[in-house]
Amino acid sequence: MVSHINSVATDVLLLIFEHFYPDYYPTASPYNPFPPSHRTHAESANALAKVCGRWRVLALSMPRLWSLIVIRDNDISLERARCYAERAQGYPLSLARIVEKETYPAATELLFSLFPRCAIAHYTTLDRMTLPQNNLLELRRLVKTPSQKLTKLTIISLAFDAITIDIS
Repeated sequence: MVSHINSVATDVLLLIFEHFYPDYYPTASPYNPFPPSHRTHAESANALAKVCGRWRVLALSMPRLWSLIVIRDNDISLERARCYAERAQGYPLSLARIVEKETYPAATELLFSLFPRCAIAHYTTLDRMTLPQNNLLELRRLVKTPSQKLTKLTIISLAFDAITIDIS
């Protein structure tokens, strides 16, 4: 017996999948560089891909669905980020880098490898007292890294107010 969801036309499913991708990027708190709909986006993309074989093929055929990437200071985050970047193919990325203490070298290198593909980038440090020297070096390098697609860069630290740079 065929379920009703399998009788939905492919173009209709693709439109439904499009609703899982956020259309706006409001400023959020330092702990959550994206608002709630964005934070759950990664789980939504994975959930869509796990429903059935047809949905997986469709989800994997939509680079935009995988273009929202968060890089934290742990290996699981890095593996997910690499996987999403690959699935996003050439689609411009929305990238968030969250530094919890000192910089994590593997996360730093991934950030710089993906940055040229970024349309929107958030850099957040969670150190309340100061911005550690390694983070300053990472930020200097980030600002000097060319990105033809970048339209917005937000830098947030609990040590100072947020800085948002709209690039036009």
